[in-house]
Amino acid sequence: MRKLLTVEKFVAGLDPIQVRCVAGFRGVTRELLGFSIIDTPEILDWLQGGEFVVDSGYITKNNSMLLNSLIPALKARGCAALGVKLHRYHETIPDVLIEQGNLYDFPVYELPFGLCFSDFTFLVHKRLFEDRMDVKNKVAWVYQMLVDSLCKYRLPERLLYELSLMIDNPILLVNHQFELIGFEESSGLDIDLEDFFVLKPDVSVID
Repeated sequence: MRKLLTVEKFVAGLDPIQVRCVAGFRGVTRELLGFSIIDTPEILDWLQGGEFVVDSGYITKNNSMLLNSLIPALKARGCAALGVKLHRYHETIPDVLIEQGNLYDFPVYELPFGLCFSDFTFLVHKRLFEDRMDVKNKVAWVYQMLVDSLCKYRLPERLLYELSLMIDNPILLVNHQFELIGFEESSGLDIDLEDFFVLKPDVSVID
């Protein structure tokens, strides 16, 4: 069974990129299937559904007709979310996008000026690829990531964070005596590790 990738889950894994939801909070569970850029006034004709649509304002700033109808049109086409990059053509998120985002429960995100759309595209499709791998391929992917991370990071916290996001589960790091070295709960699952383990440094995690 294919695992659902929601907008909320994708954005939660974007650390340290600062992407902030400003409207449509009740719609963050919409399914994410792809990516698109508003690079033409006819962008709506090219959308297939599930896209995280991003906008620098180049097309929408001086096209009030498109801007005023954008949110309901995106929702009608089954898109996942809208992200607006600030300080290019829009200094702030246009009020109409915030109002309609809340009205239609369609998530609107504020994207930082320094974010390259090519990098954002890569992150979307990388996450979709990871979520659609079968178990065998995911084990191989996680193993390679573990090796790469051990080479890259001196601090275990960053390694645990990346692994927790990758396998979508909490992570415990223990030594050969099962004494706790570190843990990470950022998988998005509603699990309290303290209900199952002793989370004291240098103490066995199993009582």
